[in-house]
Amino acid sequence: RLGSNESRILWLLAQRPNEVISRNDLHDFVWREQGFEVDDSSLTQAISTLRKMLKDSTKSPQYVKTVPKRGYQLIARVETVEEEMARESEAAHDISQPESVNEYAESSSVPSSATVVNTPQPANVVANKSAPNLGNRLLILIAV
Repeated sequence: RLGSNESRILWLLAQRPNEVISRNDLHDFVWREQGFEVDDSSLTQAISTLRKMLKDSTKSPQYVKTVPKRGYQLIARVETVEEEMARESEAAHDISQPESVNEYAESSSVPSSATVVNTPQPANVVANKSAPNLGNRLLILIAV
C-alpha cells in the first residue's frame, strides 16, 4: 500500500504524463502545501518507495523516469477511468449490450481523479463480470 507522500507524487505525475515534473514542484505539492519543509532526501526516498511498489527499475524504468538535474517523469500511458468506460460503453453498444454497461456506469462511484496506467504484466485479480474489462492495466485510485 502506498503512503500519502508516494500517492501524492504518483497523482501529480499522472496528471502530467510524459512531462518532467521538477523536484521543486514535487516538494511544493507533497510537503510545502501541507505545511512541511523537508530536505531532498525525503523526495528521493519517496520516489524509491514508489518504484519498489510499482516494481520499477531506475536503470530501465517502465513508469517513473529520473531526468537528471531536472526532476521526474511518468513515462507510462495514462487514461482516465471515464475515458475507458466511454470506450467500453461504445463497444458494448456495438454488440447490442448497452444496458449492462450503462447500469454499471450509473451505479459505479469512481473518484474523478482515478487514472489507469498500462502495466507490462497482468495482475492476479479475479474479474468482476459486470465491470468493464480494463485489461492488462494498473488501476490507481487516489482520493483527494
